[in-house]
Formats: sequence, C-alpha cells, structure tokens
Amino acid sequence: MIFTAASELIQASLEMIGVQDPAEVMEAGPAATGLRTLNLLLDALSIDRGKIYIRTENIKVLTIGTEKYTIGAAGDIPTVTPITIEQAYLRETTLSIDYPLRVTMTQAERNALPLKNIQTIPENLYFTGGTDPGTIYFDYLPDKAYELHLFSVKPFTKLTAITDALSVPDGYEAFITAALGVWLCLPFSVPIPQTLAAIAKQIENMIDSKNLELPPTWEDKSQPGTMNWSRSSDSGNRRNIYTL
Repeated sequence: MIFTAASELIQASLEMIGVQDPAEVMEAGPAATGLRTLNLLLDALSIDRGKIYIRTENIKVLTIGTEKYTIGAAGDIPTVTPITIEQAYLRETTLSIDYPLRVTMTQAERNALPLKNIQTIPENLYFTGGTDPGTIYFDYLPDKAYELHLFSVKPFTKLTAITDALSVPDGYEAFITAALGVWLCLPFSVPIPQTLAAIAKQIENMIDSKNLELPPTWEDKSQPGTMNWSRSSDSGNRRNIYTL
C-alpha cells in the first residue's frame, strides 16, 4: 500500500495542467479547490466497481426470529455502510456448515413472498443502501443463531484536510493524480491536456482489468449453492470516470 498526502496529489495534478509551478509552494486557494475536487473524484470512484480493490468481510451472529438488521456506523453491524453487498453466507456453528445466500433479491421479490414469518434458514438477502445505516432483510426468519458472513465493497474515505493521507495500492497514485488533473481543468478554466487524459484512461483500464469482478450469477434461485463467480473478459462495456 502507498500512503500519499492529499497535498502531494493536488500539487502534482496542478503541475500537470500548468496551474502550479513546481518551484512554488501551493497557496491556500488552489489547495482548497484541489481538496474539494479530489473528494468529488473519490466519491465518483466509490460507485465504480472497477476501482474497488478490496472486499470487506463483516460477521454478525443473527438473532432467532429477526429478519432485519442495520449496517453502518451506528447499525446492528457496526462498519462503514457498504456501497453494495457482493457475497454472503450463513454458518451453522454447531455443525460448521456454511449455507450460501443469494444477495441479489429485490424489493419486488421480497414483497411477493406469501409467507414472510416462517422460521427456517434464510436463502436470500435484500440490501437497501443509499442511507446510513443501510438495512439487510432476509426472506425468512432465522430459525437458529446463524453466523452471518457478509462480503461488501465500501466507499473511498473522504479527506478532511490536505495533510490527510490516502492509502491505496500500486498504480492508484498515478491514476488519481492524472484523473484529478483532468477534473481540475474545469475549476481552473484551462483546456484538458489530451495527453494527460489519455494517460489517465490508460491507467484506469489497467486498474479495471485487475479489479473488476462480475456479481454472482445463479443458475437456479431456489438453489443458492449453484452460484457461479466469473471474471469479466469484456472491457468494451466498462464505465469509466469520464462517462459517469
């Protein structure tokens, strides 16, 4: 992992578009604009699955008969509210048996369940994001105190000061610096250098190829154990920060 101060990223980006002289100390005005724009960029990257480089596991022991749990800073599952939940399973701890959960259940599917108060092992999970905390619903009421294992992607942490450090893997420092340079052209009223845009896009494609993984597909919704994970081989339809 690379730890880079926001001030270093902003200064390097401003130098790339000719706004900052490498020999001069960055002034407060450009620094504030740079930090605000950097946070906007990180916010956009947080909803682009190709930029998420880690899946976080959270574990929660379920309460028998309870179908709903909140997840967030002050939730039943205390953590950063996920962007999305990508995988999950229930563990029957007495027998050490794991039961996969389908995590793509929709509100319509849940509403269509004729019997929502049956106590049995849940098979499907519905997650409502976009709020803090988010909420997880099961299709059935847990009949045992199963151990829930959630694997989710979380947003990039926003920076509150230019002295804050961003911790990212190899390749991200170069990408964020170039992409931030492109984004800073608008507030500083300078033309986007096409070479810089091309560099940002090239590095972005490499990061996407390394990170992007398709959500699970299910051969039969009634059989959670048939989930099939596959890695994307089609880069032609991928979104990028220039097509948001």
